[in-house]
Amino acid sequence: MGDSNKPETAGSGSNSLSARPEVVVKRPEAETEKMNKRQEKFIHVGNFVAKVEVDLVYSEDSWSPCLSLADARKLDEIRKALQKGDLKTAARNAEIFQLTPVTRAA
Repeated sequence: MGDSNKPETAGSGSNSLSARPEVVVKRPEAETEKMNKRQEKFIHVGNFVAKVEVDLVYSEDSWSPCLSLADARKLDEIRKALQKGDLKTAARNAEIFQLTPVTRAA
């Protein structure tokens, strides 16, 4: 854009600074505001339900809410353990309930 043969000098065109006193603040991405909310997730496999506490992360710069990678892996580990019938492993990070039918379908 413009004449490529013309040398750019300080203060010309778009590379100048305003002489007016202004505060210029740019927030690094790491400092964007995030809010966590504790929530219970339930995993139902067969006759068992696991109640798992996770943190939902609300952020301005991503799809919200999101799970942390650690919480997503924890949910997957618990689901796989319940599918294998390994209640001991599932109970490490969750409260496990056994479902009991109250009525029978007609």
